[in-house]
Amino acid sequence: MDEKMESLIEEALRKYSQDEYYQTLITARERYFHLTGATFDDDDDFEGRMNSFNYWYLFEYIPQNKTRTMIRDCIIKKGPNSEEENSLLGVQFSLFEYLGKNLRDMMTLKDIWTQKKTVLSATQSALPLVKNDYFIGRYITFMGKNNLLPGYCLLPIEVKPDIYNQLSSLKGKEDLYLKQEFLLKLEFLKTKWKRYGHINAKKLFTFA
Repeated sequence: MDEKMESLIEEALRKYSQDEYYQTLITARERYFHLTGATFDDDDDFEGRMNSFNYWYLFEYIPQNKTRTMIRDCIIKKGPNSEEENSLLGVQFSLFEYLGKNLRDMMTLKDIWTQKKTVLSATQSALPLVKNDYFIGRYITFMGKNNLLPGYCLLPIEVKPDIYNQLSSLKGKEDLYLKQEFLLKLEFLKTKWKRYGHINAKKLFTFA
């Protein structure tokens, strides 16, 4: 990711994690891990899940007594910068399929919600993914370059048809909250599957 953009995100996270925002952070963390399942510091995906929480808190979470996200509040108070503002407000949170590398050896994703394909920046760090893997994640676009943010949630391949079937009933509904609710539900089911690894994923990934 561009160093300037990375610095801006880190600065915003610091600002909205302390002082008068500390209790907001605690409330958000309780909410997030209630929705997605608990994590513990000895879990192999602990760092990734904490990254997921941090980005959810910054880019998607709206406190109960507020009307905007932390990042929008930060931009309003900091003052506008069109390119940075568009990038920070345009972070894409979705369900993606990894399509492998294109002819220019650049990693390519497909947003399963919109069917849009995105080519990641040539500077994108290598990802431990194989073609057709699918995952919940976020990417940011800055100065024409797309970078996947740390903390994505890889989903078990055997339940892909079940997720697609559920997704088909939601497509066409332009409801951002509904989309986020679905993605967090998938994270919860992934956490549940990890806790009960002896049970077939298809028995746990239910949407009734």
